[in-house]
Amino acid sequence: MAFTANDASFIPIWLGNLPHDPDQLKEAEKELAVAIAKVSVDLGVLDICPKDVCFRFHTKGSSSSGVGLGFGFAWVPRPVAQNLVQVGQLEYSDGNGSERFASVRESRGHPSRPASAKEEIAVAVVGTFASLEVQLAELISQWQTVFDEANVHLNFRFSEKNGTSEICKLLQGKRHFLRRVPIGVVLWQPQDLCRACLSSANPAKEVFDVINAAKSACSAGHVLMFLQIKECRSCDERQASDILKEGLQNINLCEFINWPALVELYPCATSEPLAAACALIIRHRTAALLSNRLKVFVADCDHTLWEGVVAEDGVQGVKLAAPHVGLQRRLAALQKAGRLICIASRNASATEVLQVFVDRKKECPLQLEQIVAYEVHPGPKPQSLQRLSTLLSLTLDSFVFLDDNCFEVEDVRQSLPDVITVHIPADHAEFDRLVQHCWLLDAFQGTPTKEDQDRTELYRQNAARRAERERHRSLTDFLDSLEVEVVIHEPNQNDAYRYVSRLCQLCAKTNQFNTTQLRLSELEISMWCNNELRSVFAAQVKDKFGDYGLVAGVFCSLEEDSVVVDCLAMSCRVLHRGVELQLLRKVAQLALARDKAKVTVKFRPSSKNALARGFLARLFCWLEGHVWQSPDISSQISWECGEQVFAFPALELSQLSSCALEGFSDASVSDWRREAIDRELHVSSWTNVVDAEDWMLVPTHPQHVTSWSALLKKICDIGPDIPLSSGRNPGKDRRHRLTCAPKHMILRLAARSGARWAAVTSTVALHRPDAPARCDGLPFKLPTSVEELVPFGQTVSVGGLMGVCSGFALKKVGKLAAGLFGGLFCLQQALAYQGYVTVNWSKVE
Repeated sequence: MAFTANDASFIPIWLGNLPHDPDQLKEAEKELAVAIAKVSVDLGVLDICPKDVCFRFHTKGSSSSGVGLGFGFAWVPRPVAQNLVQVGQLEYSDGNGSERFASVRESRGHPSRPASAKEEIAVAVVGTFASLEVQLAELISQWQTVFDEANVHLNFRFSEKNGTSEICKLLQGKRHFLRRVPIGVVLWQPQDLCRACLSSANPAKEVFDVINAAKSACSAGHVLMFLQIKECRSCDERQASDILKEGLQNINLCEFINWPALVELYPCATSEPLAAACALIIRHRTAALLSNRLKVFVADCDHTLWEGVVAEDGVQGVKLAAPHVGLQRRLAALQKAGRLICIASRNASATEVLQVFVDRKKECPLQLEQIVAYEVHPGPKPQSLQRLSTLLSLTLDSFVFLDDNCFEVEDVRQSLPDVITVHIPADHAEFDRLVQHCWLLDAFQGTPTKEDQDRTELYRQNAARRAERERHRSLTDFLDSLEVEVVIHEPNQNDAYRYVSRLCQLCAKTNQFNTTQLRLSELEISMWCNNELRSVFAAQVKDKFGDYGLVAGVFCSLEEDSVVVDCLAMSCRVLHRGVELQLLRKVAQLALARDKAKVTVKFRPSSKNALARGFLARLFCWLEGHVWQSPDISSQISWECGEQVFAFPALELSQLSSCALEGFSDASVSDWRREAIDRELHVSSWTNVVDAEDWMLVPTHPQHVTSWSALLKKICDIGPDIPLSSGRNPGKDRRHRLTCAPKHMILRLAARSGARWAAVTSTVALHRPDAPARCDGLPFKLPTSVEELVPFGQTVSVGGLMGVCSGFALKKVGKLAAGLFGGLFCLQQALAYQGYVTVNWSKVE
């Protein structure tokens, strides 16, 4: 049988422990294919030939003669992949008759991996101190019971290593600690940091090593959070903390939370620092998870953004109390992180409402220019939300509605169940608690990109484009009227830093117009820009209404006879503006400059990137019908290693005009290209400037949204009263019982005090009601309540005090005696050395 990537039965697996020598790698490819074919026959899956198995080995340098990196991928039948992944290895011959084993595991994005029924909050945690997993286990278990309601699983990965040197190794990727987790958390104590500094020849070196390791991890695309869980108690500790804070604050994707910030958020941190840290970690990841769903925050005005009614009290009469200012500050932070802020009020005059933001600009943290749209009229709030949804081209399950009126909140909840609602309490203390502990309002996103900060302005520009669209009869006339300008940059090692962050975001978030879903980190993109055998092109687009920003990128590799486009990623907000064609034309010009005859574009099919495939099919059909008349010019569409490969002649592609493909659709095409072209052309009706990869949401089941809503309400009710270790939660029964202490503690106290009954009385300790009693072997019945302990109070107090005093006195007397004896011996030696006395050593012996 002939293998094609259209055959869904073939999926990729990861192969490791491969030879590095190029010749041995070629031989291993043949033997691995034979071994995989044998496994397929043994399982009775498919009767395949070894040549039907496709491989891709990662090498340094040329793919054909470069030194192997020890791993690669193979495309095999699905049952074979499942069997090999379960076994974990594949036995093959090295050509000399010797047996070798290649390790096997699932590839990233493995199609055979069953979709989890639960969403997951995954975190990698490491600390400067030991026993972290044991101390956090109970807290995580308690939080898991809270999140079970929303069908969310908490997955904490702990490192077995601890200390600053081990943290550096983990963050620099030498322990694979941050692999496949969205965030790494470092819990640190100032005394541990100072202890490491004092043990080093250069005291500040340990701190700077941690900072450099964090830079390395964040440049590779990892998100880090450094969380201080103990207070600084000395000048050295404060100095080390300040150096660490200053070094980490300017690192993108790295967040530093010091001790005062933790205590301000969770006062229980003074007694339960790990409980506060655990709550903050889970809160951070929950906010990041919700940021992919919740895009629009709609707030009422009267008694929500300010105190009072603007229609009755006037612009200067409304009050900006602390809770209202705090809510505005949280909404302003969300807007800077890329969320959209709207207002919906039932006031009769929109002018009066907006005038508050103008006349009292210095008092309002939320500025008028940060509000993307507003609905101010006496109509019902559900209709206002529906109009905003239509205006912004965003589904209602991405909306959050905040209002002080219980009737309005309930009306929205009943009419629009997809919208998450938040009721603003009238009491200022409750309001302030809500603002501080409502996880919906958290904006933990690291350093936002320029596109995040400008997203509100992009929506305003979109409104102007929509109005312009209504003035033109055809889409072509409308696009011509936009006066689109495309500027293409080729980042190099000198200016790559300007483009790396946004290119990384495009790789990570674009799906619909992304040819191969190549996910590159910032470090990998920087290395790509500095490689002579690779090129990167970035496209910035603007029109008469405003600047779209950096919206597209191309990653190319140079091969023997062609320039290969490894990935073409573009935001959907500039579809059919000619950007994609201009980028390919730039690649074709690069190919001609390097004496390459072809431009090869790779396409890896997915469930979302049909738009990219439609564009490539339309370009192929146009060239086939208008250019490829001569038999010397040929092109083909082939399949290699699960990828569809489009090969275009570089000369003809470089001369193709931007308007050549406008409205082109070859009616003679009847295969898969027909469907791909039709679907891509259908999207030409889009005129929104929303970055669809960041914002166009996959519809979720209403029950799932409801479960999130119930969970978030429950978390708001918890507030600062978070789960504590050993079940010491606020509001629980505080009746204490007594239990016996461990045996080694009894013996230690007995030895120190020298009193037998003091050892017996020291066996009791307070504990919670549900703790198990460990009293086996005692010659008397232990009291079970505080009331029963009262008769023994005097004896225990006096005996304990005497035991401590006697032990302390013996300790001091022993030290004094030892000091006197040593001093007298030294004095005798000195006198004997000077000749004042003579020691008869034979008598001494």
